[in-house]
Amino acid sequence: MTTDNEPLYDEAVQLVRNTGNATISHLQRKLRIGYNRTARIIKSMEKVGVVGPLKSDGGRDVISNLFYLQDSRSFVGNDLMFWAIDGKGYTSDLRKAHMFTKQEAVQHHEHRETDIPWPKEYIDQHTRPAVDHQYVDIDIALKKSGITLKQPEKPTKESFKCCSCGRFVSRAIYYSTVYQGEPCPNCI
Repeated sequence: MTTDNEPLYDEAVQLVRNTGNATISHLQRKLRIGYNRTARIIKSMEKVGVVGPLKSDGGRDVISNLFYLQDSRSFVGNDLMFWAIDGKGYTSDLRKAHMFTKQEAVQHHEHRETDIPWPKEYIDQHTRPAVDHQYVDIDIALKKSGITLKQPEKPTKESFKCCSCGRFVSRAIYYSTVYQGEPCPNCI
């Protein structure tokens, strides 16, 4: 089911966002439609990020009410660190970040002020696609592609020779002495 095929989809999204209630029974009563149709609408909302995954109590969090919790004490490069799923440390990968309800995020922040709640909608708008070099391997990636990487040529090292003694000197010494008409340190 796509959102284009369901005439009540937009109304359902507004209802969920206004009430914060994303249960099938609530939408069934308000929209006066059957269980299966309501379930398909909610599944479509989950796919596009309007609501979160099904919780144990049968409800779902409305995405605008979800938060990431940042550990403001550390960064990885320029990346923020967020609480990881199941309390397994911290991560900069939002796919592995735990999402909290507003109430949970506020409770964590009140307990430890270095845990900063960020609205999921805001963070998701400010993410950028990136590839972390530690998770990729060029040899594995190109193994079945038939592409062979060309090894870069080593640059030829410039040689600088003193005109007086004939010894080789570094670029810095050459331009600071010999090029200026002065003897190199070996000539002295």
